[in-house]
Amino acid sequence: MTALLIMYNMQLNRSVGTTRYAVSSNAIPKAFEGYTLVQVSDFHSSEDERFCEEILEEIRREEPNGIFITGDLVDSGIYSREAEDLRSVSREGFPGESTADFVGALIQIAPVYFVYGNHEMILLDDPENNPFKRRLEEIGVQFMNNRVLLLERDGDTIQLAGIQDPATLYKDPILAGSGDNTRERTEAMLEQIAPDMDSEQFTVLLAHRPEYVALYKNYSIDLVLAGHAHGGQIRLPFMREGLYAPNQGFFPRYTNGSYREGPLEMIVSRGLGNSVFPFRFLNKPELVVVKLTNPSNHSKL
Repeated sequence: MTALLIMYNMQLNRSVGTTRYAVSSNAIPKAFEGYTLVQVSDFHSSEDERFCEEILEEIRREEPNGIFITGDLVDSGIYSREAEDLRSVSREGFPGESTADFVGALIQIAPVYFVYGNHEMILLDDPENNPFKRRLEEIGVQFMNNRVLLLERDGDTIQLAGIQDPATLYKDPILAGSGDNTRERTEAMLEQIAPDMDSEQFTVLLAHRPEYVALYKNYSIDLVLAGHAHGGQIRLPFMREGLYAPNQGFFPRYTNGSYREGPLEMIVSRGLGNSVFPFRFLNKPELVVVKLTNPSNHSKL
């Protein structure tokens, strides 16, 4: 029985599940009825080609209108190892090249929007000349770190906002001194983008960390997409949140699924990869698919 459980869980770690949500709001304009968002989170430079192709096939089946990456696209440990290999061996390429190729396949499916997670700190060692970042910009990825963007469809718009993970701010030339801890830095980023947000627009926020939902609800935000918690890493039957999550510790509060804070809804992805602890238990890697809908579009005459 133990051997079967181990084999089952190993297979679970190497396959992807899709969780679908319908997000309903009267603020969603008519042209965005049925708009489909796919969230990719915590990919962590996956090196399993079969797994990557399965992810791409799942996303293609959903026919999304946009793909939203909520941090930790690269893994700092793998990125560092690749950088060292390139320094010691005379060959072409750059750290994160296979991950950039994966994103290149994503952008052939739909527009891609990306905010930094804590592992993207490593990209900030050389933020302007970083070849990984340059490649993503060249293929058309929209970096959403601390900015607001209008998404347009048939003359209607919704608002997309993004904040980078607060752990990356110690290298930021503007916000490095914005607080003594990650909560204060998160609030500083929200304050920075707040003047650019139109409270009349339906607004989606990309934010790596879910534990600061109490801050997110103080702004004109309708939907938050977050990750970082890896689904609690180790999940047991009847345990919704899992055993442990980064920056939340043991018995975390926000690790997967939908959470309500007043009018705000936050959806937390279990993510696709692993990092320091390279194993999940009863915790299948996850793609999140969100369809937007306005109930007034379906009301009976």
